[in-house]
Amino acid sequence: MDESSVRPIDGRMIKQILLPMILGVLILGALFGVLGVVLVFLGAKGSSHLVLFRQTIETADAGISSIFLASVIVILTLRRILQSVDKFIATAMRPPALSRPLLLSFHWE
Repeated sequence: MDESSVRPIDGRMIKQILLPMILGVLILGALFGVLGVVLVFLGAKGSSHLVLFRQTIETADAGISSIFLASVIVILTLRRILQSVDKFIATAMRPPALSRPLLLSFHWE
């Protein structure tokens, strides 16, 4: 494969792929949170031991575990979104590259 056949990635294509994924993950996180609140309200019991990213939670209530998973899902997704936006802004604010080298000349008198 030579370099002339490689096309740059179109930003619209990335948006069409990532936007449904992001929305799906946020909706899933919200559903886990609502499910957790419902389970806490109903008094559902079930011991669990979760270890995610060196964070440990042990609980005898199934709803608390669901709320914990929801918060992890939503926080990680929002963190990734903000990192992407930050990189995009940094790239957009960067001045365009010069098409030819800038030559400086000094005249001493």
